[in-house]
Amino acid sequence: MIGRKIILTEQTDLHLLWCGRGIFVKRLPKFLLCSQFCEEHLIDNPKLRGIALGLLISYTWLIAHESDFEIAVERRVMPLQVSWLDWKGLVRTLLDKDYGDWVDKRYTFGELRLSRINLIYRLMPGVNNRSLFRGYYNEYSEYSAFFRNNFSWMIAVFALVTTVLAAMQVGLGTDRLKSSNFFQNASVGFAIFAIQFPFIVIGGGLFLFAILFLYNLITTVLIWERRRGEV
Repeated sequence: MIGRKIILTEQTDLHLLWCGRGIFVKRLPKFLLCSQFCEEHLIDNPKLRGIALGLLISYTWLIAHESDFEIAVERRVMPLQVSWLDWKGLVRTLLDKDYGDWVDKRYTFGELRLSRINLIYRLMPGVNNRSLFRGYYNEYSEYSAFFRNNFSWMIAVFALVTTVLAAMQVGLGTDRLKSSNFFQNASVGFAIFAIQFPFIVIGGGLFLFAILFLYNLITTVLIWERRRGEV
């Protein structure tokens, strides 16, 4: 997590998902530190017990040193009532036992990239329109961030195409390649591709932008109408 920004969330399903330089971290729920609560509500429910245990163990990965603990307290990830000695005792208790079969499978993967989760979510069978457009969780708060993250590769492609065109131009200036029909045909074909490619990508980007804009506009209007009707 070196250099990453901690994004606090109250959603357990976003815990340890990362995008860009940020990672979602859920505040450590106080009830997980209460043995009475765990005995009354979690012990007899294998599903909830596995999720709660996996969530609790995930904090042992994040907070392994006292400096980590201080950052967690400062960012309000860790409850203020918990001291470093208390936390070390809890971690020691967790690590002394093997909870491998109890922990929910989600927490066996550790950190997950949000963009890949969104892609998998869109490809799942029976996906609805909302999930198709927004994925599991919409990681973009503005269109500029969306295009910056998804079309920045064009800079590398443009640099590669420019280099190849320059090399072909030099090659056509030599006697050996100037007389080669294959090289001339390849140069012409690649030059046509280099001219058409930017227009294809820009056109595709504008088309995608139009679809996203219309979807967000229609969704916003529908939500506004629904809330207006509830008033």
